[in-house]
Amino acid sequence: MTKQALDKWQSQLRKGSLEMAVFASLWDHECYGLEVLKRLEPLEVGEGTLYPLLNRLRRDGYLDSEWETRNSGHPRRYYRLTDAGRDRAREMTKLWRAYNKELRELLGPLSEEELQ
Repeated sequence: MTKQALDKWQSQLRKGSLEMAVFASLWDHECYGLEVLKRLEPLEVGEGTLYPLLNRLRRDGYLDSEWETRNSGHPRRYYRLTDAGRDRAREMTKLWRAYNKELRELLGPLSEEELQ
């Protein structure tokens, strides 16, 4: 597989799991946008990807948000999961775990040696 094709596949993999990652980043407490971005740093998510997704999830009723001025002195939009967002996160996690289990079994024959 060419590097370009592999990069494209990796990008699609990220896009397919990003919504669930956003829900997970907001599970325990509310965050403002840059905090969410920092939590998603290992997934290499950019602002141009995150903010449209946060807005869509808010419009769809999975997130609530409000502008607040806290210690920073300037207003920030804080996001939190709604009950519908928590339900969706639970369902997505169940599906992901089932899919991941099946995929791991399929990938079982590929030894670490073969992957290098």
